[in-house]
Amino acid sequence: MYLKDCMITNVVTVEPDLPLMEALKIMQERGIRRLPVVERGRLVGLLTEGRVREASLFFTSWKFYSSLLRMRVRDVMETKLITFSPDIPVEDCLARALESKIGTILVVENGRLVGILTVTDLNNFLGQILGLGKPGIRLHLINCPRGERTRKALEIVMSFKAGIQTLFNYTPPGTRSEDAVIRIDPLPQIEELLEALKKEGFEVKVA
Repeated sequence: MYLKDCMITNVVTVEPDLPLMEALKIMQERGIRRLPVVERGRLVGLLTEGRVREASLFFTSWKFYSSLLRMRVRDVMETKLITFSPDIPVEDCLARALESKIGTILVVENGRLVGILTVTDLNNFLGQILGLGKPGIRLHLINCPRGERTRKALEIVMSFKAGIQTLFNYTPPGTRSEDAVIRIDPLPQIEELLEALKKEGFEVKVA
């Protein structure tokens, strides 16, 4: 799954020379906290509530609000932006966003903004992919690296005609082993499946 499959494409944008008060009004009316800033079709900045709060620290209260009438979006917007390609896998995007400590995913292609979403949106989307909130059984196979070992486990699961919801490998924190997680639809013969996995030497935790 890629960013282009889940990003919001109908993006509300403003120009850098727009009066700041007008931009704040748009944010209030639309119920949004971030406004991409576009000039001649190209992304040049990002206006956020946080940037406006930071700017207010440089003024006394009365001076700041009088200055709002003269300020433009370009005076407050963030210009050092991290952007993403629409063709990046969602899990790679989330990892990079968390590492960079950013909350807004700006999707850019050939210098032009083509989509936007937040890290929260991305987490919710990944949760849907992983089947969170959906009835199912989580099979956690300890020390089951990708490749032949994971394929063998999957063959056993599929021999019971279990519906596969998700499958992924990961390395638990503080360990060097690679585990596999197979999430399946509710299965009446779950005990038989667990027994078949154990006979093949798999250590399984069920949730």
